Amino acid sequence: MKIILLLLIRLYWLIVPVQKRKRCIFRYSCSKYVFEITKVMGFKKGINALFFRMNNCNHKFDLVKNNTTNKYEMILKDGTIINENRIAEYLI
Repeated sequence: MKIILLLLIRLYWLIVPVQKRKRCIFRYSCSKYVFEITKVMGFKKGINALFFRMNNCNHKFDLVKNNTTNKYEMILKDGTIINENRIAEYLI
């Protein structure tokens, strides 16, 4: 099963050009993240990583400057506000 998931991800990389893929706010794209987790930790962890990214991928977000604190905040599509010092945690 692990090999099948890895092959499906590689097939996705071959079929969908980089320019056509959605931009990601994470440091590693969803496919690269799932590929690495699957390769190192196995099929089950890879599937868990896939569902985690599917549920947490936020293509819609706003980066705004808070006038009272003079710091930036990231507002996700579900309304969650992430303070400047925690933004990097969400970009892994």
